[in-house]
Amino acid sequence: MTYRLRPLAVLLLAALVVGLSACSSSPNATDWFFGDALVVRVKEVRLTEEVGYSLNIDGDQKHYVIRPIGEGQVIAAARIEIRNRQASMVIMPINKDSARLRDSEFFDYRPIDPFKERQELDEGSENEDTLVPFIWADGSPLAPVVELPQNCGDGGAACELVGWMFFEVPRDIEFYQLVWEAADSIYLRF
Repeated sequence: MTYRLRPLAVLLLAALVVGLSACSSSPNATDWFFGDALVVRVKEVRLTEEVGYSLNIDGDQKHYVIRPIGEGQVIAAARIEIRNRQASMVIMPINKDSARLRDSEFFDYRPIDPFKERQELDEGSENEDTLVPFIWADGSPLAPVVELPQNCGDGGAACELVGWMFFEVPRDIEFYQLVWEAADSIYLRF
């Protein structure tokens, strides 16, 4: 005896399989979340063993790598987008106190300072500069404080920041939330 599935049954079965696979996958992005002055989202999160980048310092090309310190740890690279929602100008430092990545057990991970927590290399790595630019503005010469106007294009100014922030996390992390605390307090749920 053979059974034939009707086209509607096949479509319903396919939709069920797609729906179940979407529910079981690990989320790696958020919607836009609104604060008083800013609107923020995490566009993507990647887990990686290291982050390589280069800088031209006084005409000399330098190569750096960020690696996890702890055993069994990886780097969670979060691509963050920040927009000025309604303030005429938002001035903010972006440093270790600006964000926290929270896992499903409510443990918080502070961001890695890409200009201090790095190692210098003699030559570039294979995937160098794939996770740039950084979202980091601690007031240092390499990362001055950010001024984010509301109106785009005024004197060439951008009203949006897009870049990567890094966190050292366990390899099996389940993302729950990114807490943004620079110039605004915003809780972004994955």
